[in-house]
Amino acid sequence: MSAISDIKIVCAENIAISYLLRNVPAPPSRNRTYCQTVSGRHSTLSFDTESKLASTLAFIAHSKDDVEHIPALCLEEDTDSGSLSVIFAVNKASYNDGEDTICGIKQGFERIFAILATVSKSTRYRDIGNQILTAVVSMCSSRILSRLRMACTSRASTKRPLKGTLQEALLAVNIIRRNLNDGNLSKTADNFTLRAKEVEKLMDSWSQCQVDTRLVEVVKGIHRLQQILGLPDLIGIIPNRDMSPSAGKSLLNIVSKVSSYWEVAREYGEYATGRPSPSHNCAKSIENELNYSTLVQGSKNFGCLTPGESSFVYIADSLRSLEIQIEHATGSSDLKYYLKWLGAEEAAEVREKGSSTLVVDTGHLEGTVTLHERNSLYLITKDAILKVGWASGDKRLPFSQVTSQRP
Repeated sequence: MSAISDIKIVCAENIAISYLLRNVPAPPSRNRTYCQTVSGRHSTLSFDTESKLASTLAFIAHSKDDVEHIPALCLEEDTDSGSLSVIFAVNKASYNDGEDTICGIKQGFERIFAILATVSKSTRYRDIGNQILTAVVSMCSSRILSRLRMACTSRASTKRPLKGTLQEALLAVNIIRRNLNDGNLSKTADNFTLRAKEVEKLMDSWSQCQVDTRLVEVVKGIHRLQQILGLPDLIGIIPNRDMSPSAGKSLLNIVSKVSSYWEVAREYGEYATGRPSPSHNCAKSIENELNYSTLVQGSKNFGCLTPGESSFVYIADSLRSLEIQIEHATGSSDLKYYLKWLGAEEAAEVREKGSSTLVVDTGHLEGTVTLHERNSLYLITKDAILKVGWASGDKRLPFSQVTSQRP
């Protein structure tokens, strides 16, 4: 046997041994997406406008500096009713948390939508803009204070407050302005000195009386700072001995992020006073939930179910799912339903006292369950309780049979 053949045999043996020591991963699977046709859709909003609305709403939805509850958001326009639904969800560190975050986002959106709903042809842009800015700042005050390093959080507690960075920048600019030969940079330095001192005073004012109206003034002052022409160039030429590059980048980043809240209010103010649209005439928010930071495709939380159709609900403690199917219904052919993971208090009440409706342990769930009228079905899983019920507002009281089984 030749030396080359021996090498080939050794290589083959090594490959076989390696396979025994470690499994070769299967090739990745491809999830095919089927694009829905949109040719027949007559949307009031253009794609660019809808995308911008979604982007700004998503920005203010992240109203707290909380990595455990990060919101996701999308828009859905109902051309028949002329309304725009803002559908949002919040991931959760555990099954029983996140409700306060969801309620806070919903209340903040509804306050903004209520202001937009008052817009008429006689409404002045300045008035509506100030109202929206106040609502946005009130909703996002926790996040804004965190960005300004004026609130103690787990992530920002060791970071330098904006006021200290501003003072360092003022001293550095005062040093370099003596040697500036560029007239534009000299003007930028003068404007920065003036407006940075204004921001300092506004932050001191908020510290003395911590109310939303004074925080609004801080946001306005920082926006004026952001509007200074050539500000990044001015910060960029500061020598490292006078101000570290990281401090300069941090200053520009904070100013840009906080100024964005003013920009959001301006965009909504201009759009609302410019032309009527579903975004402010009939906007509503719909809260949803994400379990364990995972949004599973195909899982429905609300909708319509026709007899013979199925809806899959994923069990909280795993990727196992329940199939919920309407087999028979009397009095209606289109049943509106909703699925809700119960909070800690509701779940405890169901576990301890039971329910006047039907409670089923998913570990022993087989066959068909019959629901009468508006009766709800409680499905008990390992760590949570899922409530299946009929949506409110439907006056019809159907008799139905719901088949629930583990696929």
